Amino acid sequence: MRKSIYIILLLGCVLPSFFSCGPQYSNSDWIRLADEQVGKSTDSLKVLLNQVKRPLELQGEDRLLYGWLSGYVHAKKGTSMVEDSLLIPLADSYMASQDTTRKLLSYWMKARYVSWLGKHDEAFAVYEKGLQKASELKDTFWMQEMLMEQGRMYRFVWQDYPKCTDIFRRMVAIKEKPVEVYSLGLAMALEKNDSAVYWMNRAAELSMQEKDTAQAIFFLRNMMETQVHALNTHRDAIQTAQRLIGENERLHLNDNLLVLACYESIIESYLKLGDLDAAQHSLNLADSMAQIVDPKNPATKNMLSLYQALIDYTRNRHFDLNDMLQYNVLLYEKILDERKNIRQFKNSNEQLTADALEMIVEQQRTQISLMFVLLVAFVLAMSIIIVVNLYRRKLRKSKEQINGFILIQQKNEGIIRHNEQMIADLQAQMADGQEAQEQLEESKAALLALQRHTEALRNENIGLQQRIEKYKHQPSEEEIEKLRANANRMHQLEERERELTAELANNNELMRKLREKPKFLGEAEWKKLADITNRVYNRFTERIKSQYPHLTEVDIQLCILLKLRFTVSQIAILTATSPSSVSVQKNRLKKRLLQADEHLFDNGQTLDMYWWMY
Repeated sequence: MRKSIYIILLLGCVLPSFFSCGPQYSNSDWIRLADEQVGKSTDSLKVLLNQVKRPLELQGEDRLLYGWLSGYVHAKKGTSMVEDSLLIPLADSYMASQDTTRKLLSYWMKARYVSWLGKHDEAFAVYEKGLQKASELKDTFWMQEMLMEQGRMYRFVWQDYPKCTDIFRRMVAIKEKPVEVYSLGLAMALEKNDSAVYWMNRAAELSMQEKDTAQAIFFLRNMMETQVHALNTHRDAIQTAQRLIGENERLHLNDNLLVLACYESIIESYLKLGDLDAAQHSLNLADSMAQIVDPKNPATKNMLSLYQALIDYTRNRHFDLNDMLQYNVLLYEKILDERKNIRQFKNSNEQLTADALEMIVEQQRTQISLMFVLLVAFVLAMSIIIVVNLYRRKLRKSKEQINGFILIQQKNEGIIRHNEQMIADLQAQMADGQEAQEQLEESKAALLALQRHTEALRNENIGLQQRIEKYKHQPSEEEIEKLRANANRMHQLEERERELTAELANNNELMRKLREKPKFLGEAEWKKLADITNRVYNRFTERIKSQYPHLTEVDIQLCILLKLRFTVSQIAILTATSPSSVSVQKNRLKKRLLQADEHLFDNGQTLDMYWWMY
C-alpha cells in the first residue's frame, strides 16, 4: 500500500512537468492541421477548427482557408448556416485556382450551399459546371459525385424519376460501383421500371465481389421491399426473401432480425396473392422467430397481429380490433425511450469530445512553474495521506472484525430460527403417531441433535456479543448499530422469503383442501401438486430427476408430499395406502438416495429434513 502511494505521488510530480513542456499551437497551426483532415475525418476537422481563437480577427490566407473549411464541415454534415454566405466567393476563388482537388470540391460545396438556400436550379447548374470540369480533368470520382448530386435533386426536389434514371445511367456508365448501381436501381423502382430488380441485384453482386456482405444484404433486402411495394411482383419477392434467408444461413450471419423481415415480406406477398394458407404458415414461422429475436418487442408483435387480423378478416370477415392494436401503446412508449436514449448518447458523445479536447489544450498550456507548486503540494499531501491511511487501516480492521462478529451472530440466529421450525415439524410428525418405530427413533435422535445445536449457537452468540462490546468504543456506536441493522435487515429478508415461500404453497386452493380434508389424488391433482412445488421451490421435481435419475414416479410423488410437509397419516390417505406402507416406501426411498450418496445422512438428518431443506 505504501509503495503504491509513493509511486502515485512520484507520477504526480513528473507528469505535470512532462505535459507542461508540450507544443503550443497558433491559429495558423490549428487551421493547417484541420486542412489535413479534408477527405478523412469531418469530426476531427471540426474539433481542430474549434481551437481557433477569435476567428473573425483572422487575416489573409488564414481567413480564407478557415471560412472554406467551416463551409466544408457544414456541407458534409448537411447543416449549412447563414454564416456560410462567405463560402460563395471563397469557393469561386478556389474554383479559379490550379488546385484541382480543392477546385472540384469547391464546385460541390458551392452547389450544396446554394441548394440549401432553396435555389435548386442554380445549384443544378453549378453541379453541371463541376461535371464538365471533372470530365476535362478525367476525374471519374468527381464525375460520379456530381452526377449523384444531380440525380438526388431530380429524385428529392423535383421528383422527376425518368430524368433521375437517365442521370444515374450516365453515372453507372462511367464505372460500375455498388452504391451507384444501387442508386440506378432505386430510381427505376420509383419509376415503376421492371429493370430496377436487375440493377439492385447487380449492386448486390458487386458488393459480394468486394466482400462487403453487409452492403450486399442491404441491397437485397431493399430489392425485396421494392418487389413487394413498388413493382407488385410478389412471387419474385418471395423468392428474394427465401434467398436472403438462405444467404443468412450460408454466411452464418445469425441475423434473426433480417430473417424476421423476410418472413414479413413473404406474408404480405402471399396475402396479396390471396394464398391465405401459405400466409398463415409463414406468419406462424415469423411468430416463432419473434419469440427468439425479441419476445418483448411491441413493434414486431403489433405487425404480426395486424397480419393475423388481415388473414382472419379475409377468411371470416371478422377480427378483434383490440387484439390488433394492443401493442400500440407499448410501441409508442418504446419509441419515446429510444429517442431519449439517442439524445442522451449524442449529448454524452459531444460532451466527451469537448472534455477530451479541453484536457489536451489545458495540458499543452500548462506552465513549467506549475511543477514546483504541485511538488510542494504533493509532499504535504503525502504526509497527510500516510497518517490518515494508517488511522483508517486500524479503524477499518476494527469495523471488519465487528461486522464479522455481527454477521456470524445474525447467521446463527437464522439457523436457530430454522432449527426451531424443523423441531416443530419433527414434533408434529412424531405426534402423528403413524411413523414406523425405526423412523420414530431416527426422528427423536434428529430432534435431540437439533436442540443441542440450537443451544450451542445461543451460547456462541453470547460470546460474540461480549467481543462486540469489547470493540464498541473504537468505531462509533452509530456505525455499529448501522452494521447490526444492515445484518438484521438481510436476515429478516431471508426469513421473510422462507415464510412467503411456505405461505405461497399453503395458500393454494388445492393445498388448503388437501390439508383440511385429505383424499386420494388423481392424475390431475398430482400434476397440480407438481406444478405448485416446481413454481414455489425452484423446479423441485426437475432438480430431483436430474440428481437422482433412478427414482421412480412413485418416489417423486412421495418426495413432493414430504416437501409440502404432509404427515404419514395424510400421505396414506392421499396415496390410498396404509401408514405402514408409507413408512416402508420412505425406507425404500432413503436406501435409493444412499445408493447415489452413501454419506447423505451421516449428519443425523431424517428423510423428511433432507427434503425440507432441498
